[in-house]
This record gives sequence, C-alpha cells and structure tokens, in this order.
Amino acid sequence: MKCFNRCVIVLIVVQIVAWGAWSRSEARNLTTVLGEGFDLIPRNPLLITNLVFPTAADGRADFFAFSTAGQGLAPALSAAVAQAVTQQSPLASVAPAFSYRYIPSLSVFERSTSVPGPLFSERALTLGKGQLNFGIGYSYVGLDDVNGGSLQNKRSPLLLEAFCPSTAGLPLFLDPLCGRFLDDGSLLRIAALGLSSVRTRMHIQTHLAVPTFRYGLTENWDVGISIPIVNTFLRVRHDLIPVAITADAFLVSNVDRQGNVNLALLNSSLQPVDLTQARFFAANRGRRTLTKVAGSATGVGDISLRTKYRLWGGEQGGAAAGLELRLPSGDEDNFHGTGETHVSPFIYLSQVMWDRIEPHVNLGVDFNTKNMDRSAFLYSVGVAALVWKRLGAGIDIIGRSDFGRLQPGKGSGLAGFSLSRPASSCSQANPCTLGDSPPFRFPFKFKRNDVIDISFGLRYVLGVSGSIFFGAIMPLNDDGFRADFIPSGGMGYTFDGREDRSQSSTV
Repeated sequence: MKCFNRCVIVLIVVQIVAWGAWSRSEARNLTTVLGEGFDLIPRNPLLITNLVFPTAADGRADFFAFSTAGQGLAPALSAAVAQAVTQQSPLASVAPAFSYRYIPSLSVFERSTSVPGPLFSERALTLGKGQLNFGIGYSYVGLDDVNGGSLQNKRSPLLLEAFCPSTAGLPLFLDPLCGRFLDDGSLLRIAALGLSSVRTRMHIQTHLAVPTFRYGLTENWDVGISIPIVNTFLRVRHDLIPVAITADAFLVSNVDRQGNVNLALLNSSLQPVDLTQARFFAANRGRRTLTKVAGSATGVGDISLRTKYRLWGGEQGGAAAGLELRLPSGDEDNFHGTGETHVSPFIYLSQVMWDRIEPHVNLGVDFNTKNMDRSAFLYSVGVAALVWKRLGAGIDIIGRSDFGRLQPGKGSGLAGFSLSRPASSCSQANPCTLGDSPPFRFPFKFKRNDVIDISFGLRYVLGVSGSIFFGAIMPLNDDGFRADFIPSGGMGYTFDGREDRSQSSTV
C-alpha cells in the first residue's frame, strides 16, 4: 500500500508540473502566429496591396487581397494541425510490457506470459489485480507532408502582381516614384503588372512526452490515465516568385480623401484594355520574402482516461473490451488539443502462440461528441514476438478512417491564371496570353483522412518488472498532415500495489 501511495503522489506531482508548463505558454498563441503568417495586406489602408486577382465571372478587374484566401483557410488549418498533433499522443502512450497473475500458495505474482506486449497497440490481457504500472513515452513528430505534397513547397496559382515600372525591385507601396498627389488631394498611382506565384513553407514540429499510469482493479479489469506534455514549434514563410511580366497593360489607381479606391486597366495609350488581351513574357525579377513568422508553445495536451475489461480467455490471451475518454484539456489555440471530447470504445483480441509470438487486433470507434461527422473508425493489427530471452520485437499496422472532413472557411479558394505556354518560352518577340486556371484551395485541399501507418520497435526487459523500448512510425499512405518518420522511445515499470505487499515478492 505504501508503494501505491507513493505512486499516487508521483501522479499528482506530474499533473502539477504539467499544468505549470501549460500556464507558462506564450500569450501570443500559435493560432495568432498562423494568422499573422497569412496576413499579406499592407498596414496602411491608403496603399493598395501588391497581390491582386480578378474574381468576377466576366473577367472584370475586381481586385482583392491574397490574404483573404489565406485567412479564410486559417481556422480549418489550425484545427487540422491540432488534430494531427493530438492523434500522435497515443503513439507515445506505451502499453505495459507484461501482465501478471497471483500465485496464492507462494504469495507472489508472476508473469502470465514471457512475450513482451506490443508497443503501440493493446493486448487482451489485463495488468493483474493490485499491479501498478508507470510508463513514459516520447515521440518527435515533424509534420512534413499534407495529402502527399511537401509542406516546404506549396505553390499558389499565378496571381497578378502590381509593381512600380521604374524600379521593379521594390514593392509598389514602398516606391515614391510610382504615384503623386493630385490637386484635389487624391493619390494617383500607376503600376506595371506581372504574374507571380506565392511559395509557402511551413515547419510544424512537436515533441510529445506522455506519462501513463495503469492500475489493476481486479484480475480482469484495469484503468489508466495518460497526460501528454506537448511542445510545438511553428514557422510560416511566404516567398513571391515572379513568373511573367507585361508591357502593354498598367494598373491605374486613384485613392480619394475618404480612402475610396478606383482601379482601371489601361494600355500605353491610356485606353481601357481587357486583361485577356495583355501579352506576357518571362520575368527576370528576383524573388522576395513576403512574410516570415515563428512561435512555439509548451503545455498539457488532451488527457486520456482508459479502462479495459477482459471478457473471456485464458492466461495466454482472449478478448477484452475497452473504453477511452479523451478530455479537451489541451490548448486548442496552441495545437495541443482539439477542444473536443472524444469517447472511444474498443475490442481487443490477442493470443500467445508457442510461448514466443503474440498476434493481436484492436478495433474501435472514436466518437467526436462535438461534431459526429469528425468521428473515425480506428484499427490496428500486428504481432509481438520474443526474439531473445530479454528482447522483444513488434510490428503493427495502425489505421484511422474519418467519417467526414474538415470544412475550410469561406473565401479560402483562390482563382488564378495560367499562361498559354510555359513561362520559359514566353519572350517579347513571341509573348504568351492568359488563360484561366480552376480555383483550388490554398495552400492545399482538405480531404477525408484515411490514415494508415506502420509501427515497429524493440523492447528490452530490465529485471523482472521494467523495460525500455525504441521504435518508429512511418506512413503507408498520403492523407492528411503526416510525418515521414516518427522516432519514439520510453520506459515502463510495474509495482506490486497490493495491501499485503510485505508478505509477497515483487515481480
């Protein structure tokens, strides 16, 4: 009982430390950083933005800021990142290496099997009455891809860029030679037009440390709690990459005293011109950075409460039912939690064969109580094996199939342009004309996630009650935010927490 009390105290200390880390998170949260990363609008309302594109069906020159699309997508992007980060938490919540049975004649516990259990899945065997297991797992999750495309090179469609024709190296709103004040006090600016693409680079890195406690209430029933501690780093950078330029269409803007902006497209003879008549040739202007922001935060993630009850079977396997309750304790604005309560029932099947191999299957449904369309079917199938007297190995296929998909905000679609030929072939002697490119989501399109990973690792047994492990997770498909490789490691130890511990041996 003393051991049990000490372990409860350890649990309380871990919670206090975790909540302390959460309270020290930066006031400028990562959602704010993300919003700043997509804000490309000049702060001065009297200055027109560099990036403009037509949205009217008839091709009229209705010009709007590029930022509208990025900011419209930001809420769904934040939710997608938070989901990707928090779904990795179970990967660091290591299952106990062994289950135990009590031998009354000897007043001792012994392992019910010599096969170390799976790393990232559950076996049907329960921990054993009075047994208290403490484990801590660590995973590094560097989100590299989304839907099969690199987060380091997301390109927008071709957008119209307005720049000063006298000094093409400066943004329009920084060059005083591009405009002048008229006698009526209005501001007149004349800008050349070019086609440019925005390249977005996103770095999302997460460190996950997940202490987990499990306790055997009876021989067939155990309960547990996992408290993920999450550190997340985010960096967003946008570069403007010039593609083509035109010499026979100019954007003329007039800003009156009240700040109203009047825009017109004129040719070199100051006659109105249709944008589709403009001729473009390859640009030789250098790229430039539009936005670069970064931030990090540390705090508690979504806490998980687990219970598992063995329905039937012997000492080597059988079937068990489980239930996981994931609480919205993580800070949603810092991608540490989804802000939603999840209830997940499971069925666990496993069986030890020839005292060396243990195949297992986990099936479950993750019910999102806030949005049932965001619920998912969960599964894993794999095998654990004793490869040496103290060394176990395991491999699992872990999957999650969402019922629905995240919905991006209004205005997150970008309509852009395309050239009649590759830009490299467009010259002043043989120019290109414009075509329409279909609208698409920027910087990427959201899909219904069918996430399939493969996990593998080794577990080494320390003494009779401890173990350490090293493993990794790799994606088998492209859906959603994914890391190319997730290294993991951790340790676990099982204590005898029975009342009469002084009369028995610990195993």
